[in-house]
Amino acid sequence: MTARYVSVAAVMIALTAGWLIAADAPPAPAPSTQPVLQEGPILADDLLRVSITDLNGPGIVTEILARVDGDGKISLPLVDQVNVKAMTLQEAANAVNKAYRVANLIPNLQSKLERVESGTNPSMRTGPIAADDYVRIEITDLVGPGIVTTKKVQVSKDGTAKLPLVGAVSIVKLTEAQAAKAVQKAYRQAKLIPNAAVTVRRIREVDAK
Repeated sequence: MTARYVSVAAVMIALTAGWLIAADAPPAPAPSTQPVLQEGPILADDLLRVSITDLNGPGIVTEILARVDGDGKISLPLVDQVNVKAMTLQEAANAVNKAYRVANLIPNLQSKLERVESGTNPSMRTGPIAADDYVRIEITDLVGPGIVTTKKVQVSKDGTAKLPLVGAVSIVKLTEAQAAKAVQKAYRQAKLIPNAAVTVRRIREVDAK
């Protein structure tokens, strides 16, 4: 048998045994690094970064991540919900400024909005909070004026979230905005923070670590 035929025979044996691996196999595709588009109207399930100046003190810029609910609204501290449905990011920023101005909280507030996730492919959909969900809760003034305390907790089987100084607060079956009100009420009734600025957002388990 010539060398050529020996070589071919060896390759056939290797293929049959599953030993031969192609040297030029294409690499696995890299994760997408495409930036999230900032143009276009705001959609349900968009995740927005809202930067607000002077919310927690003069010159202090507070950043809040807020997911747009099914009605096109976002939940923000002290002003409940702001309707941003189908707006551009600049129009939504104007709506946020107006909400704080109308509430007589920050007359000359300046805000900026950025789309972090598109509602067409979000990491989390909007919806009521359920037992075993993970939530991120931010509470201002809990440990000092203007200081934001962040807690990532899993909702217990009985539908409550355990929070500093007030213990278990029931938030099951509530929207994020309603849950924020429940937390705010708990601190007010405990005579700890009369008008706490609170945000609540459902998150993935991996983001709760």
